[in-house]
Amino acid sequence: MNRESILVQRLVRTLDDSRSLYEKAVRKVVHPHLRDLLECTIGAHWLIADDLARHIGEAGDEVTRQGSRLGPLRNFLTRRSARISLDTDMAYANFAAKREADILRGLHEAASSVRHARLRDRLRMHCRKIERVSTGISRLRTKMQLGTGPAGLAFPRRVTAR
Repeated sequence: MNRESILVQRLVRTLDDSRSLYEKAVRKVVHPHLRDLLECTIGAHWLIADDLARHIGEAGDEVTRQGSRLGPLRNFLTRRSARISLDTDMAYANFAAKREADILRGLHEAASSVRHARLRDRLRMHCRKIERVSTGISRLRTKMQLGTGPAGLAFPRRVTAR
């Protein structure tokens, strides 16, 4: 397995881990806009991971789509932290913002170090998708911190998981 395939495989694992967390978080989140954003992010991660996995397969390398070894532990700790948080929705929004920043950093690193032109273009295209998702999460997070929704309505101070 060459260096490019290893970088892309790491991205696929990270995307699968995040998607797995978001699928569980969607059921716990109360805020409708955060739920919508997480659902869109799940779809984006699924499409990006499929595309990158397809590229690895075309290069003749083996693709594993089970996530990383530490992914389930990270997801468990994230869910546990959100559960004991005073504001579950805000905790998930913070975790999602951090995760998307990590994914974006990984995509940028991979795009800058890959020599294969078609793969580099794909990675840059995926960077733009994740930047849009990350921006959406950051904007909603700011609105939630300020306590106002899109219509200027106040959010409840304490939101607990269902």
